[in-house]
Amino acid sequence: MKWYEEKDAENDVIVASRIRLLRNLRDYKFPWKLEEEDAKRLTKELEEKLCGIGSLDGRSYQTWDLLTMTQTKRNALRERRMISRRAAKEPGYAGLICSADDAVSLTINCEDHLRMQISHAGSQLRQSWKEMDKIDDYINELYPYAFDDQVGYLTTYPTNIGTGMRAYLVLHLALLDSVSRFDDMVDEIGRFGLKLKPAFSSDRQLNGNMYVLYNEKTLGTSEEEILELLDKVGGQLASQERTLRDNSIEQHRLEVEDICYKAYGTIRYSKLMTLKMGMHLVSQLRWGQEKQIIRFKEYCNFYEIMMGMQEANLTAQNKTTGVSKQNQLRADYLRSCLPELVQP
Repeated sequence: MKWYEEKDAENDVIVASRIRLLRNLRDYKFPWKLEEEDAKRLTKELEEKLCGIGSLDGRSYQTWDLLTMTQTKRNALRERRMISRRAAKEPGYAGLICSADDAVSLTINCEDHLRMQISHAGSQLRQSWKEMDKIDDYINELYPYAFDDQVGYLTTYPTNIGTGMRAYLVLHLALLDSVSRFDDMVDEIGRFGLKLKPAFSSDRQLNGNMYVLYNEKTLGTSEEEILELLDKVGGQLASQERTLRDNSIEQHRLEVEDICYKAYGTIRYSKLMTLKMGMHLVSQLRWGQEKQIIRFKEYCNFYEIMMGMQEANLTAQNKTTGVSKQNQLRADYLRSCLPELVQP
């Protein structure tokens, strides 16, 4: 089972939690300073030394060479936020250790010596941090980290110095992002050292109402303070979204039902589907399912579907290119994922 198939009580709005740590090894040059042979040697050494992390959580792990991986495969991993943009485009001699459930990924020797990440479904920031902290301690016993007593962990980019940690909440703001004050809310969130941005694309039209909330500040704050702030602000956003959904159903139930069933019918019978339209329709079905406006014979994981319909993931599944062909394959993919309805 993949991590995003987990069911959490709060994942109606809080879809996923993620912790990312950046670390560099004290006794080695930073990746951008390493000569080619040294980079190859360090990557191989880390892959061999870190293969035992499965003993910490019982997961099975596999090692990949990012440089020899196809561009489409790297792009697909990037769409699923398992590797960075740099690792997808210019991996160099980077390696990847990834768990079978896709929850844990360790990118080796790309921007930093280690980019470690763990994801869970729903509101599980602290569980994610608990597991990541254990992996971090395990590696630190093998290798001392580059650390300064005044500023904290040293990273390639100054914006990551300090804790080296980014904590993320993926939020489905199906109604909140359409209110007139939404942009003001985004600006207000920035005053707390957090950022709210589209989860799948910088273009909100392609985003399916999915957003990621994360800390921009890593220096001068603790991991616990970051988690507490994310929980507080994420919880407030989720509460406002739930209120809007409840009010919409109470005041306009028939219209909401009509939107959901039309979305279902469009997906069920479409022969071509653009990414923009597909994300929009799936977003409507997702919150309709969570509020039981539309009921399926089996639970449908629409977040997984959103990841699967992205361009690189769709291409990786079908080994094809071309916009028109992708639109056809996306329509086929969505139909294949859609469960049968429970008849009212």
